Amino acid sequence: MNNKGFTLIELMVVVAIIGILATVSLPIYTQYVQKGHRSTTQADLLTIERLQENYRIRNFAYTENLSDLGFSNPTIMGKYTVNAQPCSDENGIAIYPDVDITLANNKGLGLCYMLIATPTGPQAEDGVLVMDSRGRRELRITDPVTNKVKVEDWQGNSGS
Repeated sequence: MNNKGFTLIELMVVVAIIGILATVSLPIYTQYVQKGHRSTTQADLLTIERLQENYRIRNFAYTENLSDLGFSNPTIMGKYTVNAQPCSDENGIAIYPDVDITLANNKGLGLCYMLIATPTGPQAEDGVLVMDSRGRRELRITDPVTNKVKVEDWQGNSGS
């Protein structure tokens, strides 16, 4: 007797192999997608930086209101929400000794601004992108278990 076709066991082995491959490849694919969104947002932040410098040339101060640069406020760029604020750390303390963040008025910031890109949706586990007008570029990743913040530069080098 000449049977053509596959047995149920053979089909189940193929389904199991496909399931294992999908289980391994899906997290890797998700990481690449998140990295792509992060790279796009980094480029968008650099565009905002250029617009901030143009704004400062015309107005002698940076702006916290991104609508002054032609964006909605807060600005939603892809999978991130972007806001501008005075240069300060997580506790609201000025980062640079020559910047008094209490002097910021409605016109804008005189010496330093900081852009914060907070991920939303499925990108939320990626980390917060931070850049300021003095060249600082950080990715702040919060560990969901310990709630500790790991700080890296945009190239992935650990800072703390």
